[in-house]
Amino acid sequence: LLVRFHSICLNLATPTTILCQRLCHLYGIQQQLHRQALITDTTSTIQAWAQSVDGLRALLHAMAIQDLVERLPMGRSHAIHLPAAVFAVATIYSARCLAGFPTVLVPNNLPWKDVWSISGGSNGDVDAFLHNRPSELSGGLSTRNLMYDLNSLQITLNAISLRWGVSHAMDEILHRWIVLANENAQASI
Repeated sequence: LLVRFHSICLNLATPTTILCQRLCHLYGIQQQLHRQALITDTTSTIQAWAQSVDGLRALLHAMAIQDLVERLPMGRSHAIHLPAAVFAVATIYSARCLAGFPTVLVPNNLPWKDVWSISGGSNGDVDAFLHNRPSELSGGLSTRNLMYDLNSLQITLNAISLRWGVSHAMDEILHRWIVLANENAQASI
């Protein structure tokens, strides 16, 4: 149920089907997962999205999903909603890596009511994170390496694909994104 909750919230912050289509269009990746849409919005960039409040909200929910999925017992890892949830997480991570943000400093204490609070809530670290003010983060912090997490997600997707065939198409797209993100990382060195 928690995976479903975070999947719904992630897609409220960032519709991952549209983000997947945009990434595939931007990088010339052929995909059979989603109907090809005509991408006409060229004003918003992946870099701007990655630093936006909605992009950062989606990232928080993506990290929560990954943490939950990694703790699932094998007997529960074949639920029908897991492939889409894992691929949504991979889409968010891939977009951030391709935008040039492969690591992120995240507050350890995340009251979910503050993540979606209009007034910013009572947690200053959540507000500073969502508004991209890392110098104001004061509580316990963790660094997440999204490239490492992407590789872990690919292993999870491979395991799920034994049960759910749609995971093969997701895995093909994820593999291409990982290759591109690795190339971007090498180019920036």
